Amino acid sequence: MSFIETSDINRLHHAYLIAGERRGVRLALNRFFENELKLKIRGNPDFIFAEYDTFTIDEARALKDWQSKRPADGERKFFVLALNSATSEAQNSLLKVLEEPAAGTHFFLIAPSADIFLPTVRSRLFIFKFAGEQVIDETTAAEKFLKSKSGERLAFAKSFVSVSLLPSIFV
Repeated sequence: MSFIETSDINRLHHAYLIAGERRGVRLALNRFFENELKLKIRGNPDFIFAEYDTFTIDEARALKDWQSKRPADGERKFFVLALNSATSEAQNSLLKVLEEPAAGTHFFLIAPSADIFLPTVRSRLFIFKFAGEQVIDETTAAEKFLKSKSGERLAFAKSFVSVSLLPSIFV
């Protein structure tokens, strides 16, 4: 199973949030970029990885500036941002970037939980939970749950919880 269900670089959404343990998500994303998208990440001026404990307004402004520039080598730019939290000001600035990204720009946010983001920011992102090598598309899962019959919902909820991030708490 691909990390994100596309191997076509032209079909990528402009913004993803992967909630989970930073190191595991980063390794899975690197494999996805290199193996599925055939994207060279080392030494690629159009691939930026940055880590933050708290993402601040200054960092959001720098991101806005970076993403507004044309790609140096190709047609696409990729930003992978790993963060534990973000200030409200930074999120509001990030929201503007996510609403109107430069053409060919893709953001991959890595955070411990989607709950650290304002609802307006979350609404601009495809959100996934990462548990080991298991990736769960929360949007699709919610739609499937709502469309299922009442008897199927309990079984679905039980299977959804069994692959959640709960086991990683005990690692």
